[in-house]
Amino acid sequence: MANDCNKKPCGCDDQPLMTLPACNPVDCPTPSPCSEYSDAKCVIYTDEDITCNDTTVVATNTSVQGALGAIVAYFCAVAQQITPGLFAQTEDSIPVENTTDPMTLIGSGVGTLSIPANVFTVGDSFNAKFTGHISANNNDTLQITIMAGAVTLADTGVMTLPGITNLEWTLNIDFTIRAIGGAGVASIVSGGTFVYEKDASTAMEGHTFSLIENTNFDTTVSNTLEVIATWGTADPGNSIYSEIFTLKKIF
Repeated sequence: MANDCNKKPCGCDDQPLMTLPACNPVDCPTPSPCSEYSDAKCVIYTDEDITCNDTTVVATNTSVQGALGAIVAYFCAVAQQITPGLFAQTEDSIPVENTTDPMTLIGSGVGTLSIPANVFTVGDSFNAKFTGHISANNNDTLQITIMAGAVTLADTGVMTLPGITNLEWTLNIDFTIRAIGGAGVASIVSGGTFVYEKDASTAMEGHTFSLIENTNFDTTVSNTLEVIATWGTADPGNSIYSEIFTLKKIF
């Protein structure tokens, strides 16, 4: 592979390169020729013929002035940024009813609930919003836990509910990445509200919660969101499921 812009574009098979417009010898193309969720990375050649793994290939995100050679190609590095719309539920979740086993409140849908390893950046913020139906016996308890894999990000605590018969509930959760790294270094703050309608006067009641998790959260591994409901008493009158759930990046 040569550094001549007039020859076949250089690059590895899994990172194809394309020649720069007019073979600009100094800067990466402006505006970026890559898609909204990709980065243009320029390549500088210091030797006429190289291999993909040769140390004389230097990749950079910034302009490099002449001494090392001319920037003659770029590649689009995809999937290092998080798209705004992550997941949308398209079917009701399986009802969590007549059981004390922890069960998910997330139904099947489109998109992803996972963020790959080393993709989070400081300040990344997300919102998860649920709507569904709930029934509960008076004074029975429910706990909702928000998790990233096996790590608890936040929970509602054990909530003692009033009598509820097939009425609406909503759950709104915000997350912000405060620090990235391995367990003990990474930090995420999560908070939100769980609101439900009760039988008496069809009044609305709810619970708020927040937690900073900086002990077990780890951004160097893939993280998958899970939201779990756990009843304190197994009874046919205790049931909850979601109808709508969306997860999106808000910053």
